[in-house]
Amino acid sequence: VVVHIIHQNGAENIPDAQIFQAIQDLNDAFENVGYYDQGTGVNTQIEFCLATQDPNGNPTNGITRDNSPLTDMILETEDIALKDLNRWDPLHYINIWVVKEINSLSFGSGVAGYAYFPTSHGQPEDGLVVEAIRFGDTPSNSAVHVHEMGHYLGLYHAFQGGCANDNCLTDGDRVCDTPPDQTTVAAPCNFPQNSCSSDVNAADPNNPFTTDEDDLIIDYMDYGDLMCYSAFTQGQTDRMTFSIQNIRQTLLGSVGCQDPCPVNITASFAVNTTTVNIGETVNFTNTSTNFDGAEWEINGVVFSSTTDATYQFNTLGTFDIMLTVTNSVTPVCSQNFSIEINVVCPVISNFLLDNPPPLGVNETINFTNVSSNASTYEWLVNGVSQSSNSNYTQSFSATGIYEICLIADSGLCADTSCTTVVVFDTADDCSPTFIRRVGSAGLDEQAHHIIPTNDGDFFISGSREDSILLMKMDEAGNMEWTRSFKITTLNDQILDLYLDSENNLIITGYGIPNSGFDFEGFLFKYNYLTDNILWEKRIPNTYGMRVGKIFEPTSGGNYLMLTHAQNAPSPGQDDDSGLIEVNRTTGNLTGNISKNFTLGSSENMTSGVIYNNELYLIGRYTDGAANFGLFRQGLSKFDLSGNEQWTKLSFINSPTSTARLYGRDLVIENNAIYTVIHGNENGTSGTDYNFFLTKNDLDGNIEFAKRYEFPDFSNKYVRKMISVDDGFVILAFERNTPQRIILLKTTKTGAISWAKTYTGGDNELLNVSGIGGLMEKDSFLYVVGYSTSF
Repeated sequence: VVVHIIHQNGAENIPDAQIFQAIQDLNDAFENVGYYDQGTGVNTQIEFCLATQDPNGNPTNGITRDNSPLTDMILETEDIALKDLNRWDPLHYINIWVVKEINSLSFGSGVAGYAYFPTSHGQPEDGLVVEAIRFGDTPSNSAVHVHEMGHYLGLYHAFQGGCANDNCLTDGDRVCDTPPDQTTVAAPCNFPQNSCSSDVNAADPNNPFTTDEDDLIIDYMDYGDLMCYSAFTQGQTDRMTFSIQNIRQTLLGSVGCQDPCPVNITASFAVNTTTVNIGETVNFTNTSTNFDGAEWEINGVVFSSTTDATYQFNTLGTFDIMLTVTNSVTPVCSQNFSIEINVVCPVISNFLLDNPPPLGVNETINFTNVSSNASTYEWLVNGVSQSSNSNYTQSFSATGIYEICLIADSGLCADTSCTTVVVFDTADDCSPTFIRRVGSAGLDEQAHHIIPTNDGDFFISGSREDSILLMKMDEAGNMEWTRSFKITTLNDQILDLYLDSENNLIITGYGIPNSGFDFEGFLFKYNYLTDNILWEKRIPNTYGMRVGKIFEPTSGGNYLMLTHAQNAPSPGQDDDSGLIEVNRTTGNLTGNISKNFTLGSSENMTSGVIYNNELYLIGRYTDGAANFGLFRQGLSKFDLSGNEQWTKLSFINSPTSTARLYGRDLVIENNAIYTVIHGNENGTSGTDYNFFLTKNDLDGNIEFAKRYEFPDFSNKYVRKMISVDDGFVILAFERNTPQRIILLKTTKTGAISWAKTYTGGDNELLNVSGIGGLMEKDSFLYVVGYSTSF
């Protein structure tokens, strides 16, 4: 035991003699002797000692003193701060902090002491806190820390669980020889109480009671008059012993009660390197002092008892080398010192290709081996061994995706490198592919979204100067018509284009001012067959509202729209997302669903999917109070009434205040949620972005996360993902100049099938707002964007 006195030079700075008496009282109570022997309890066979050596092996009386205002502490908010003032290793010492006053937000100043159960063993909070006024002051007042030590060793209050007594091992205080009790009244010691009539239970073979018993007000674990306490039962003793021998067993290995070594013995050794190649022998030179015995261990197994040692490492991995040195004086003194040795494989597998893929059928490719530190080689195609030669030549007679791997082996370890080769049929007709330039000289025109029509063609939306642009194009790229709309007096930006069950278009977006964030959200319903706007709604710029993704939960039913408020009204905060129901006939808000979501200081839902009558949304959430703080991918599940079921925040590597991770789009299929993210996972840059693919179960738990790096690009933004038969296609672009469009195809497990970039010689761009620009039809991919190359 170590006792930490936390004081401000007042009466709480109790003298050593009172502390010694407190530990003596603790031992007398547990031994059931002296004042506490009233013919009622048992000897627990548990003994406590004030430490005689500290964690560094130095002599001590087991008492520390620290001056701090935390001597007047608040239990719920200052517990760890108090203990951080002075804490000895809780795996090997029972820490008791003695303070002037324990205050509680729930119970006021009526707390005399508290302790943590064995489940906190070794944790920062582990130990006891008691008030100085009762610690060793009188034998009866010492019952407070006797009671708290009972908690520390696993005992509940005697009145725990009230009168329930169906199974005495699981009901109440989980001790069978303490009768059920449901009162905390401090009754006189000579006035027995009986608050329960459930003592007798013949159906419970562990229940010892054959008659109804009085409450055990003499038990240290009861609440009542401190003058009455005098007993632990045998059942309580067994429970405390179990805790010591199991959960708190490291206390039994403590040397805190042993006299410190009278010799200043130190343990140390030198080694040339801590990272070695497999098969190498390492020499360990003992540099310890004042020792006459040495023992060397590797991962806990002794391998030498000589002064110095050598060891040959024939297995890869990390190994803990520990030297324990001893001195044969009485008592035996020992110290230990350890170093980790990392054993690595020096083999590096690598090869070059003379004909970079993709390849045509029957086209030859040569693989030149440039591996190092290997003696044998094995080439594999799709996991099947093909050759043991140093180099390898292959031609492929069928189209497909092939994984070529080289295993380089030294005899002790091996390394593998792989590449993917795509083989296609050069006879395939690629004539249906096209690129179309749409626009007028001198005008700023952009394409942002593409969706299929019901007649096999496409709708393309975007902007023309400060207006909305809408086009209809056939699958061969021929323009059928173009139309433009001016909704606000600002620069109109489209965020979603949706074709509803009645073959009408719902178009959402916002007007952008020349400066500031006074956005003006809008949505309108458009009959493209008659060129007629059925209704149009604008949201005043009071809250800087943007209208995003549109959902139609049921065919012919009302719409749900995602919103984003730059300045949400109280109790909202900056950048709050919302979910609002809109009447499909009038465009008016129904008032049935109007939800505002604030998770931190900044949220933005960018896309969503209705799956099994549940709404799943993805976006960017700020996990913290500061603007531009801990940006995380946010994945949320809502019912169709807008009630949040759960939200999961994701980061990669360790979270930092400058990390940037933005959830952009999602696909749900086969009871799995796939998401795409872009951002800087290390928080080291706001412009050096990678992008990622994750797979999650329907509860939002990540099953895998893949990162995709493009060495020539540094600031990659994801815009859209779609599912195809054999994988996913992800649309992204490089935002730094020169800007490029990126297409990445993966398998369903996230492996890369191919990646392409597209350029016309200048900047090729995708809209930075909204989720669109990519679709698949009849095994062709259609991409829209805008370019300065033409």
